[in-house]
Parts: sequence; C-alpha cells; structure tokens
Amino acid sequence: MNSIDSRIDSPGGCGPETADASVAVASPVAQPRKISAVRDFPIGPRRSDEELRRLIDFSKRYTAKIQSSTSLNLFPTNPPTAAAEMKIQPRKRPAEASDSGDRRIRSSRNRDIRSTVLETLRLFGETCDRLLRENPNPGRGKRNRVDYKASRILKNRWVNTGEKIVGSVPGVEVGDVFRYRMELCMVGLHRRNMSGIDFKRLSIGGHDVLATCIVSSGYYDDRDVDDVFIYCGQGGDPKNPCGNRVASDQTFTGGNLALKRSMEREKPVRVVRGFHGTTSWERGVSTYIYDGLYVVERCWEELGSSGYIVLKFQLRRMPGQPMLRRN
Repeated sequence: MNSIDSRIDSPGGCGPETADASVAVASPVAQPRKISAVRDFPIGPRRSDEELRRLIDFSKRYTAKIQSSTSLNLFPTNPPTAAAEMKIQPRKRPAEASDSGDRRIRSSRNRDIRSTVLETLRLFGETCDRLLRENPNPGRGKRNRVDYKASRILKNRWVNTGEKIVGSVPGVEVGDVFRYRMELCMVGLHRRNMSGIDFKRLSIGGHDVLATCIVSSGYYDDRDVDDVFIYCGQGGDPKNPCGNRVASDQTFTGGNLALKRSMEREKPVRVVRGFHGTTSWERGVSTYIYDGLYVVERCWEELGSSGYIVLKFQLRRMPGQPMLRRN
C-alpha cells in the first residue's frame, strides 16, 4: 500500500474503520496529530487515489489564486470613483461670447480715456480763462501766452504721453474742437507745438521716420477739394522769411521725409484743420478741428508762387469716418 493508503487507514484517517471513533476510549496520553490537507474535506465514503489527487490539486490551485489576487490588489478596498478618474477640463466660452466680452472691455476702456481727455480740456479752458481775467493783456511771446502757462500748470494732466501713436489717438474723436494749439499737444494729437508735421522716429538716431499728424492752417498753397487736399511741405519759409532765416527750396528731410515714408508704407496720418479768426494768439488761427485719418497718395516737387521749390503731398480721407462741414 502506498503513502496515501497508509494515511487513510491510520486512526486519524477518514476511512470506514474510523467512523465510530467517537465511542472509543481515548488514549491516556493525547498525542498531537498532524492534520493533512485531505482532513479539511468533509468525512465521506472512501475515495479513490485519482479523486484524492484531484482534490489536492484543486486545493493548491485555489490557495495560490487567492494569494496572487491579494498581492496584485485585484480587489482594492477603496476603488477610485469615476469622478476621481475623470479629468476636469476648463470650460471654454464660445467664440462669440469671447469676442463680445473683449468688445465690452475695449468699450469701457475707451469711455474712461474719453472722459479723461474731456476733463483735461475742461480744466485747461478754465485755467486759460482764469489767467486772462487776472491779466487781460499778457503780452506777446511764448512765455506770456495763456495757453503755454496753462499747459505748464496742468503738466500732470496731459494724456497719451507715451510713445507717439500712428493712427487714431485714444479718447480723441473726429470733429473735436480745440481753442488753442497747445491743447493738441496735451491730448497727444499733435505733439509739436510750432511745426506743421508731427512724426516719430522708428530707430534712435536713425532716418527711418513716419508721420503721425499734420496741421493744415491754410498757409502757403494748400488746396482742399472734397475728401482730397494738397498739403505743402514744411521748411524753406517760401512766404514768411523772418529773422536770420532766408527763403529756400524745400527738401525731403524731417517732416517732409516722414510724409513720404508714410506714403511708401501706406500708413494713415491724422489731419487737423486750422480755421482763421481774429482773437487767436497764434497767427490769426482761432479754431482747430480734428478731421480724421488720411492716406498720402503721392508727392512731387513744384515751383511755388514765391519762386522756390515747394513739396506737395496729395492726401485722401479714409472712408467710414464722420463727415465734417467745410464752411
């Protein structure tokens, strides 16, 4: 008999010989018994060797499966929830909503700048009126002019004081009226108080320039027809030589060169109209009106009425802007 049969026939086995072991007299000295894997199964009729082997193999495979599943954590105690595994993406606004929001922000910012510009002009006007009441005859000369004094008093209220702007100036609208030329400087529309062409340099110390604004006061040979007008260049003093300055030909330098560069690059130029009167301290010009954006279409040299070469620039008003009355 093999080892399996010997275990079955032993007193601790599970054969029929031990079926009535409960009524037998126990041994005076209890010996510890070694419980085999077969003893874990219910007591039943005698099984064949092949059946016992199948039961032992099944027990081993089942035990190994339980141990492996525990080590691999196949049944975690706190499995992750679906919300934890889900990646929460930020909600994107539709393109229309984003554009409308940006438009509202820009509109609010424009209203704030517009209010600042109007407040600066109001304070400037009140300061000029106060200075005139205090001294009705201020005398001639730059330092005696009320607009110059008022601009110095309100030097902290100037607007758009950063880099010169090509195109529209924030807070200034087409049709705005200015009493003094200094007001153009204070709101950043035309930074040069005495020059007819304002321009910016694109490089420090370089000759790469662009025109930003011109003031057309009706001097020299300026002509105006509908949305197109001819502007005469600056310099040379062909009609108003004074002091040590002698009349000469105009050349493509300074503001004249800037207008030519704006024509070549198709950049817009602001135009301010000067209207003549009898109460201004500046060469009889009493009112300045911002006319909007123009583009320089062409330029050429021409012999002026003074007998010297004058540079001519043809500008055309850009469409889509409010119309102004010419009379």
